Amino acid sequence: MYFYPMKSIALIGYGNLGQHLHTAVKPMDAYAITQICSPTQQTGLRDGIFYATSAELLKPADLYIIAVKDDAIQDVSQQLPQDAFVIHTSGAQPLSVLSRQPKAGVLYPLQSFSKDAPINFHEVPLFIEAKNEQELVVVNDLAAHLSKRVSVLNSEGRFQLHLTGVIVNNFVNHLYCQASALLKDQQLPFDLLHPLITETARKALNMDPHEAQTGPAKRKDLKTIQAHLAVLTDENQREIYKLLSRSISAYDKKTIDFGEEL
Repeated sequence: MYFYPMKSIALIGYGNLGQHLHTAVKPMDAYAITQICSPTQQTGLRDGIFYATSAELLKPADLYIIAVKDDAIQDVSQQLPQDAFVIHTSGAQPLSVLSRQPKAGVLYPLQSFSKDAPINFHEVPLFIEAKNEQELVVVNDLAAHLSKRVSVLNSEGRFQLHLTGVIVNNFVNHLYCQASALLKDQQLPFDLLHPLITETARKALNMDPHEAQTGPAKRKDLKTIQAHLAVLTDENQREIYKLLSRSISAYDKKTIDFGEEL
């Protein structure tokens, strides 16, 4: 059976994901983060961990995990030894971005990470990929230590998954921001929406999202739509409202005349 004695991890990138990975690995017996690379950390040895401001300063490690911005992954990988076993954590970047390394893989966590928000990594779905079956065994072993939800997924599938994650997380959260701003205009607190947000999420988890859809665009309620648009003075908010209303209406493969407003 293939075996690669992987113990020491050099973690490159210490932002939201990097810090959560560090927390998740700390209690493990099989793996240890022995090095952290981050431009915000001063180079030197502290608490048994070697900190470096550049990947070029890192010492040899069994595994290098890159947790940086997508457009920096390839540049960082080129600073590492060519024979290093390198894993990136991006959902949008393909495995081929690590073409320089013969031993490479992907470990993509489908979750939103914030520094001050605790995450149970054992519940985070991890999607893995590697250049061959031998490397996949290695990546899978690390993933299985991190989470009980591990799946193999190629770069194309992972990209599509990342796209859906952006829609349900980043876009939806931005709509929360827009709603919060509208409430502030009326000196109303955002927590008035908490029960509605909770119920909407509950239905999305327990029934088909299409079946859970409600609202004026679903009902083809043109008068309410026009009334809403009349009080929206921010052009971005108006365009968002129009676009989503059109999309909701069109989803049933039915047409509605929204008038000149839409």
